[in-house]
Amino acid sequence: MGRELKASYREAHIFEADPFTDLLMRERTACGEDNFELGNDCRILQVGSRSDKYWHFMAERNVEIVGAATRRYLPGFYLVVGLHRIKRNGTRPNLSYECLNEYLRTVKDMVSASLLKRILARTNGHEDLRRSLCAVPTPHPRSSDRLSPRETEIARLVCVGKQNKEVAYITGLSIHTIENHLKRIFRKLRIQNRAALAYKMGHLNPVDFRSSALSGEGHAAT
Repeated sequence: MGRELKASYREAHIFEADPFTDLLMRERTACGEDNFELGNDCRILQVGSRSDKYWHFMAERNVEIVGAATRRYLPGFYLVVGLHRIKRNGTRPNLSYECLNEYLRTVKDMVSASLLKRILARTNGHEDLRRSLCAVPTPHPRSSDRLSPRETEIARLVCVGKQNKEVAYITGLSIHTIENHLKRIFRKLRIQNRAALAYKMGHLNPVDFRSSALSGEGHAAT
């Protein structure tokens, strides 16, 4: 992926609709630390209309999606390395899954080492890393006990970075109903916003990862 295309990907917030970085799909299908999916993998296709913006963006720029390799560091925190190539007429040699997977494993090791180095180089980086590694990905008992099952489900989806329209699509409710649920959730937990909800529920905030790590430092594409 060229520099100009990467910049457009970030500026247009395409990573928010990228099926390979879809946290709901990732957490539902997590089966180990390392995974590799081709563009037509059934898990990627399950993301459905949530990724329409991504596919349209790539099609308009004549980009062929090969696949992506992921590494799960923590619940809601993934490294995603995408493979793309410009579409061309005529036949092209088949790609070897084994070779790609081995190559990407090496790339993930390199990016992981670089990411760890950057984290530890920051002020309080070591302490932030320690807290992240000890974080509990499930709702905090004191918070979730105050919520109904439906409110807990909505809160969980918000905590993994879903916007109201996405929560409405996933739960089958209207956006208006989701907004009302969120008002009650905020009132019960005595909070004002989504960031406070993520903290109260005991989640890492994937929105921060998507807007920083995935858009530049933590997302590599070739």
